Amino acid sequence: MVSGMRSVVVDKLASVTQACGLSHEVRIAADIPAQEGVVIVVEVLDNKSIYNTLELTSGRMAKLGKGDVVAGALGHRQALFGYSGHVPATLQPGDVIQMLNIGGVLGVCDSINPEKGKPFDCRVLGVALNFPYLGERIGVPARVGHKRLDANAALDTRWVPVVALAGTCMEPARPPPPARSSPACATAASPSMPSRRPASHCAATSSRWRTRVHAAARFSPIWAWSPRRAPTVRRSPAAC
Repeated sequence: MVSGMRSVVVDKLASVTQACGLSHEVRIAADIPAQEGVVIVVEVLDNKSIYNTLELTSGRMAKLGKGDVVAGALGHRQALFGYSGHVPATLQPGDVIQMLNIGGVLGVCDSINPEKGKPFDCRVLGVALNFPYLGERIGVPARVGHKRLDANAALDTRWVPVVALAGTCMEPARPPPPARSSPACATAASPSMPSRRPASHCAATSSRWRTRVHAAARFSPIWAWSPRRAPTVRRSPAAC
């Protein structure tokens, strides 16, 4: 049995802890391994008017406020438009760390985005425990990703070609798309059909095309798409 173990009632389970299967009544301990992926329980110490929500394990977005008890996971984060931070070298109950994103990643904040204000300060209560040994009161620190996904798992699509669109909730840097990613700019790649518009116009058109695709993906996260029925768009040289 872990020394100093006690029970706490967690108000909000962050989505980052979903695979751990925690309930709202969590056993915690004071001996915290300061490692990426370790699930800890914290108390929110302040209020915010912007960037003040947390994604729960149910997928629902919930507003955070002072006094909320939250289960999240330690992690490093490098964000272009959000908070960047790292896992501290050591951690113990009573230490103050920050909420680095809406998924419940916790760590020491290194840099902030002024548009989102300061991150939530959180007081550490303890490490969440799992009890993997049937019939024994032996608790071990809960960890995100303790079970690896089976990369060789069979996927039966019943001979239907499937295209899955996946992305992140932050705006990461992306390489520029090829010219033919936008039907409106397809002629720009053909030397026999020179473009009548500058390259900047084609880049803007391609960006607008991607925006429409991303908007459609929000309503249909997974598209079942057949290459035989892919639409063909023809454009005149004047279109680009």
